[in-house]
Amino acid sequence: MPTPAGHADDACKALAKDDYKEAERLVGVALAGQPAEAQFHGLRGDIRLAQKRYGDARTNYQRAIERDPEYFAYYLGRGIANSRDGERSAAKSDLNHSVELLPTSVAYNELGRIAEAEGDTAAALRYYQEAGGSGDAAGEAARANALRLDVARQPGRYVQAAVSRDSAGRLLLEVGNPTSATLYGVQVRVDAMDAAGRVRSVTRTLERVQPGTLQRVLVTDQAADFVDARATVLSARAEP
Repeated sequence: MPTPAGHADDACKALAKDDYKEAERLVGVALAGQPAEAQFHGLRGDIRLAQKRYGDARTNYQRAIERDPEYFAYYLGRGIANSRDGERSAAKSDLNHSVELLPTSVAYNELGRIAEAEGDTAAALRYYQEAGGSGDAAGEAARANALRLDVARQPGRYVQAAVSRDSAGRLLLEVGNPTSATLYGVQVRVDAMDAAGRVRSVTRTLERVQPGTLQRVLVTDQAADFVDARATVLSARAEP
């Protein structure tokens, strides 16, 4: 006959398959057999969090914390439930406490989301970069979030821009995207100086530049006696 722990294991498997009804039934059986087990209350919180029943999830995580106040995952789960429910202050408290017990990419990524929602881009970037050191799904999401924020702040770090000439001597702008994300609205200014020291500035905007590609754009349709030309990246964005 299955033990409460066995029912809980089966509930985890059902949750992994998004079979919430069966997961709830099984964790209920586990709790009926062992109502003082913090892990089972935490698992019920995980199920309700997945169902977006944030208030119920908070209740379950609280019950788990009351029985085992030193386990990071219950604070992490409650922090995410609070965050999703718009309770940012409570979410930050829970998430930071979870990190004190055990740093995780999930907690740092969620803290980054909260900081970004509050308009603190610098803090959000720090959290995303911290989370991005992990190789899991949360780390991957955090790296994408960090790139999205930093591209807007420092487009010149991510867009490669240079000036060359074609066979007719006309100036070409070469724009490369070495990142793993599609870049949009890439705006580059070309400043070209002739022999008399006069500078002509031309701005070109590329709607999108795919990852790992190089685009060439005509700067001027006439061959000109420019002795120097430089490209400056003005803006770009990486969308989620």
